[in-house]
Amino acid sequence: MQALSEHTPDLDHDGVVTTYAYRDERPFHPGRLAVAVEHTFAPGAVGTVLRSRGFTQFATRSDRVGSWSSVGQMLSLDPTSSPSWHPDSPHGQQIAFFGLDLDVATIRRELDTCLLTDDELLGDPAGWRDFVDPFPVWSGPGAGPGHRH
Repeated sequence: MQALSEHTPDLDHDGVVTTYAYRDERPFHPGRLAVAVEHTFAPGAVGTVLRSRGFTQFATRSDRVGSWSSVGQMLSLDPTSSPSWHPDSPHGQQIAFFGLDLDVATIRRELDTCLLTDDELLGDPAGWRDFVDPFPVWSGPGAGPGHRH
């Protein structure tokens, strides 16, 4: 979480490991994110992502902040107990990537294509629930009632 603090640069390379903090205020379109995760983050496509950790928001789950966590090729996207509307909750995407030979420009470009477009963002947020969302349904205390995924 230190890599995501506001006092830490978005890009750091210590000679071996690269740390890159991806940040954007817009929510992800989960259908596009699923494609990017499958293709862009396949082994070797952007270097070797050893670990990633942070917070995320999906347009289809806009009432809840999600937790993004990966180790190697295992990615977990889970609900947090933080509602997205709370002033202290993280907004949009805040994900730190740690890896070897990371292609930071490709990571940024590919994740940017997963964000809501201007037209989608200006559209009816109630319609966002109808976007394709291939990720597992969130359940448990952080998921909130009445989710349609």
